[in-house]
Amino acid sequence: MLKFAYFPGCSAESSAVEYDMSTRAVCKKLGIELVDIPFNCCGTHIVEEFNECAWLALNARNLALAEELELDIVTICSSCFFNMKKANAMIRQNEEIRAKVNEVLSKIGRKYEGKVEVKHILGVLVDDYGIDGIIRNVEKLIEVKASPYYGCLILRPEEIVQFDNAEAPKKMEELLENIGCEIADNPFKADCCGAPIMLIDKESHLKMVKKILEGASGADCIVTVCPLCHYALDVGQAVLGMQRIPVLHVTQIVGLALGIPAEKLGLDKNITPTQPLLKKII
Repeated sequence: MLKFAYFPGCSAESSAVEYDMSTRAVCKKLGIELVDIPFNCCGTHIVEEFNECAWLALNARNLALAEELELDIVTICSSCFFNMKKANAMIRQNEEIRAKVNEVLSKIGRKYEGKVEVKHILGVLVDDYGIDGIIRNVEKLIEVKASPYYGCLILRPEEIVQFDNAEAPKKMEELLENIGCEIADNPFKADCCGAPIMLIDKESHLKMVKKILEGASGADCIVTVCPLCHYALDVGQAVLGMQRIPVLHVTQIVGLALGIPAEKLGLDKNITPTQPLLKKII
């Protein structure tokens, strides 16, 4: 049985409640145990730029909590995934950094020795649980045209995240095809959506979002793996006045294939209505 320390990230308590709901529901259905631990925010790049030591310590505390339970961490947020992977690599590879971080952690009675691996929920489903296992649990094929969108932080820098081919990723396509989806390839599926700049340069952010949405034209839905990307595309198309395409978290569409009711997957909480899509599936 797979068991992980669960890091939902800050968005899971606000703009991406449905991502957390669907992840918990899918993992429960598949028998993947998620252990809740009192994690703190990963700090994102903002804290790193302000104070690298504080940023490292924030991530090290999370890693230490998982290490104490002898568990790897799984997260649903690409930004959190990147931050924890980067911090973990820095702590493991540099003795001086590790010593400084553990000096900070000692003030709260903790220590991190670098034994934890950081995983993303998509990687857990495809690589750890496995496509064959997913197929055995499928109760209904999701015969819609789905456009995968990865964004940037789950893929880059490739030498840090070590997740998939940064320019031509395939994990999500493999998963979606095996639950019955037809893939509507988006040439911009690995481009940044500009979510980090949406509050400081709205015009540039919306230009980036528009390009991605146009790349998904003709699809029945867009499938994302990051709560910030999801928010950017889900809200962005309304702001831009574009034709509405339902934007689903990857665990929402997998959950439908596993026979989990739509309400338990939070499909009523998405900004863009999902009812037209559900009518094609249910």
